[in-house]
Amino acid sequence: MKIACMTFPPDGMMHLCRGLKDRGHDVRVFHTIPGVLKGTTYVTPPGQWDGFDVCYDKWDFLELDVLHAFNPDVVIIWNGSAPWSIPSVDILKSRYKTVHLELGWLPQKTQYYIANDLAPHTSFIMGVPDDYPVNEEGIKALKEMYKPRYLDLSLPEKFIFFPAQLDHDTSILRSSPHYKSCEVFLNDLRDNIKDVPIVVKPHPFDKHRKWPEGTNLYQGVLSAMEIVNQASLVIGINSTVLTEALIHGKPVFSCGYNVAMRSHISGLYFSDKRYFFEHARQVCLSGEFTPPRNPEQTLSWLLTKQWTNNAPPVWVYEYVESAGDTPIPPL
Repeated sequence: MKIACMTFPPDGMMHLCRGLKDRGHDVRVFHTIPGVLKGTTYVTPPGQWDGFDVCYDKWDFLELDVLHAFNPDVVIIWNGSAPWSIPSVDILKSRYKTVHLELGWLPQKTQYYIANDLAPHTSFIMGVPDDYPVNEEGIKALKEMYKPRYLDLSLPEKFIFFPAQLDHDTSILRSSPHYKSCEVFLNDLRDNIKDVPIVVKPHPFDKHRKWPEGTNLYQGVLSAMEIVNQASLVIGINSTVLTEALIHGKPVFSCGYNVAMRSHISGLYFSDKRYFFEHARQVCLSGEFTPPRNPEQTLSWLLTKQWTNNAPPVWVYEYVESAGDTPIPPL
């Protein structure tokens, strides 16, 4: 079959594409030209795509006549939820059978996800059965990986942690029905919770934002997950830190659509803004919180959809070959 792969540096799909080619498929790679990804320095290593027919062009698929001429049976969209690719991805999905793949979150650097129902985030997670099996070995490995190494004694004894995001991230643009700005969210948070310290950690790529006067920006050396470990509660819009906070068993309040929504308070319950923030305040002060559903169940559900880039399992190839019609095997 003919398979088109939309990719860009650092070429997360190279191993998958090579494996699909070894299985006898005609794999064509459509690669973003250097310089299109603003603010990045990613360069494709020489020879990485040797043996492939590679088309270097912009991610404006309307200009990719060569892709339409190829007329693929399946299009692999790799991390195609970047803001500048949204219109093009929507067009591709309307014209071809597609499989959407994303860089994972648990852990983010080496794991990849089948993301047809993860991007953009919606209420899909609520459909996971309550008796979905928990992979205890996988959960144990996650907790060990995210085990905190350091404490910051300058942090308050009780505080709410807000991991900020980039306002142009698709998790804000597409999957946040209530807030399109982290600054506006923080202002509402501070207006509604005045007697609990709120600690904000800016996104590492957001170095020039001017936050409102009086914002308690974290200036220490702890990672976001180490701050989560010390926090009484984690609140935000759609940050992946909210999902990672489930590993620590922390109360999580999200006003957007994300994978934490199944197990914790989320955008589904945001109709009353004052109640949302007041409930967060009470949980922070009391330390009492019972998640609506088992957070480890949510994490296990995510783990079934991921694999290590350099060794895709057979089910990933079969999933691509069936254009997503083959079920992902359970744990």
